Amino acid sequence: MKPKWHENLVIVCEKCGRKLAGREEPNPSIELKDWLKREVRARDLAPGTRVISSSCLDICPEKKVAVAFTSDRPDLEAWVEIVDPVSERDRVLHVLLERAKPAPDGTPP
Repeated sequence: MKPKWHENLVIVCEKCGRKLAGREEPNPSIELKDWLKREVRARDLAPGTRVISSSCLDICPEKKVAVAFTSDRPDLEAWVEIVDPVSERDRVLHVLLERAKPAPDGTPP
């Protein structure tokens, strides 16, 4: 069975955020994921786009968060953005929105 979101999956590394925040602060990866989910809903991209968190993407950038984008569409390859989860969240949203556009052959996402 293909899930409804098979064309646009966004994965935010939760471990990166834990390293940034320490134990006392909220995890910025979770805050980024939650913000992206709200933006997806506000733009009516659900259920075709899904935003989730992962324990570790095995990329481990210094003082940043890894965000992976994956799809089974042939025109979209897997991609990772390394971002500041607060100051660069709009960049992540931009990549998400670009990937949510219809395929070049006109197939809707």
